[in-house]
Amino acid sequence: MAKRKVKPAEPQIPLFARVESYDVRSTVGFNIHLLGRWRDDLPDDTEVFESTTVLIVRGVLYEPTLRSGEHVELTLYGERASRSTLRIKDIHARDKDESHMYRIVRGLHVPVLNLPTGVTTIERRRSENIWAAWVFVEPRSVTDMLLVLATGRQTHLSLYEKKVDRRRWLTDVTLQTSDPVAEE
Repeated sequence: MAKRKVKPAEPQIPLFARVESYDVRSTVGFNIHLLGRWRDDLPDDTEVFESTTVLIVRGVLYEPTLRSGEHVELTLYGERASRSTLRIKDIHARDKDESHMYRIVRGLHVPVLNLPTGVTTIERRRSENIWAAWVFVEPRSVTDMLLVLATGRQTHLSLYEKKVDRRRWLTDVTLQTSDPVAEE
């Protein structure tokens, strides 16, 4: 049987942007699922009230040089995760018999992992010529980012992009006051 040719993974591309503006909205109200017509399938422990914070950060890319001057917009939805967070045990690869798979590295058995493609996708909104991404995060992450933005210092977005097939995925998102180019 011939081995299939595996396409090598493309390297991550660091994207660095200077933050120009941000908007934030924080709400509390009825759980929207209680207001719909189909309430029969809601578990009894469903919360009646929910709160959400939305942070939209806008900036202009300055690195890599090829994409310098392009605009980026990152929308973060701060909500308590209704689904459990992904754990290593969830991505541990299994063979056809459902047994965990391992490989040997320097004499040690290391788990084979099926890593997720990324945190979220980033796509170009051609009508506005903006690279846009959105992601659900824990509320404390939005609070931490608001604290970084409130320092009054120049803030930078550091995004790591990986192209898989025809989609661009962000594998890391950082908001910081230091210039990420100086750190590399």
